[in-house]
Amino acid sequence: MITQVSVPTRVGRSVLAALGTLSLSAAVLTAPAHAADTGLFGTQDATYDGVYRQSLAVAGLAAADARIPAAAVDWLLDQQCADGSFEAFRPNTSTPCSPSDPKNFSGPDTNSTSMAAIALYLAGRTAPARDAIVWLNDVQNDDWGFPFHSGGASDANSTALSVMALQTVQPQDRSGRVPNAQKWLGTLKLKCASGGGLAYQKGSKANGLASAQGLMGLAGALPVSAQDDLTADPTCRKQNTNANVGAFVATAIDDDGALTSDFGSGADYTSTGWALLGLTAFGAGSSAVPTALSTLQDNARSYAYADNEVVPGAGGLLLLVAEATDSNPRDFGGVNLVRARYWSYWIVDAGTSPEWGYASEGAGTRVPADGSVEGWRFGLAGQMSDIKPSVDPDFESICAGTERQDDAKRVGLVIDPGTIDQSPDGEQPGALVVTCVVVAESATGLAIAQAVADLRVDSGFVCGIDGYPASECAPLVEVPTTSRTDDASPRQSEGVENVDQGDTASGVIDPPDAAPAPETSP
Repeated sequence: MITQVSVPTRVGRSVLAALGTLSLSAAVLTAPAHAADTGLFGTQDATYDGVYRQSLAVAGLAAADARIPAAAVDWLLDQQCADGSFEAFRPNTSTPCSPSDPKNFSGPDTNSTSMAAIALYLAGRTAPARDAIVWLNDVQNDDWGFPFHSGGASDANSTALSVMALQTVQPQDRSGRVPNAQKWLGTLKLKCASGGGLAYQKGSKANGLASAQGLMGLAGALPVSAQDDLTADPTCRKQNTNANVGAFVATAIDDDGALTSDFGSGADYTSTGWALLGLTAFGAGSSAVPTALSTLQDNARSYAYADNEVVPGAGGLLLLVAEATDSNPRDFGGVNLVRARYWSYWIVDAGTSPEWGYASEGAGTRVPADGSVEGWRFGLAGQMSDIKPSVDPDFESICAGTERQDDAKRVGLVIDPGTIDQSPDGEQPGALVVTCVVVAESATGLAIAQAVADLRVDSGFVCGIDGYPASECAPLVEVPTTSRTDDASPRQSEGVENVDQGDTASGVIDPPDAAPAPETSP
């Protein structure tokens, strides 16, 4: 018989769906735009761009070799329609997707589907990514371009994004779809005498975002790898679409530091980011690329944040830019794009070497066996070695003298609040907790921690333990300019018995190696 200690379950299923280990995405997942959408990046309304921004953020995390919360990928998978396509956002995924409708601009679209295919592939979910590619193939127009909605007129952006997806997910395809789509993009180029560039659709003027994304579609797959030496900026040539479009974006960047907005005055950092990716993929732009990079770094905070909230798509694009330019994503214009401050979750399975491992499954679903050790550490993510619990995970030492009981298990537990130099301003870390917990065989990692400490959970994340930190929840942290000293001192806690536990949680996915960069040049 196990003595049960009443510890209220403070977390419901929808909240725990995202509980797990995280990095950059901790900051953008902390407050979903819709309460039912745990795992959705960003606090902004998702109606028009939920899938697109989610996918761009996941692709950026993959490019940075950052850990991708499985809840973020699960949210994306839940948005997928039965035929493999994606709408911009489905507020109720239990309802089947509506047909793609170009007249009413509703239903699945190629932009959301293309970015989702790229993100899922880079996150290791190849089957649903290929399902999305099948749908894209089916909606390609007879002119070889791609429409925004199935049955609509082809346009530059939709074609470029679709071609990026095809080349990322299915680079071995020999059907001719990609070169024919790229050839169709060439029909949109403007004359060199007018500056070149791509129109959004035939008959319109040169468009910055269409040209920037079009260049990347002409270049190849995502993510783009850094080039050792870039050739000179492209020169516009009448019969060469790559050179025409490359020259258009490079000239705009060299003249103004960035592409200008197609909807008014001022710099367009999104177009500039895509242009940089396209030029780099072609190995060109020795003047324009560093200029664009400098502009994006100088404006990283204003671009990636709105009202002190992370803009997920902007953050994802900057991570892709950092990868393509071999820039440090942890100091991109003074902003650490992949470093959040939060409670990380560490484990040692029973019978294995006593070395901390970063958990690949959330505490809400992980059920450790007798003889395991669980660890929580507060600190700055980004350098995993920096935020491992400071106590060796030696079960025999932590649980010395604690006998196993019938229908129960013993689990070593370490709760390490870290050091003061990584604490929020005005706060100090509490004491280190090292204890042996006796719990029911079915107890999860979350239940084990709740048996010893009070957990503050917000939108799926363990934000605080025993009141630390007081209010923040996994914010992105800029590069520190000062260092504080002092440290927390350990205390040993008594063993605690408990069988209360939470609901399911998702873990973390490690992205595969990046796809190779294309070798052609404008």
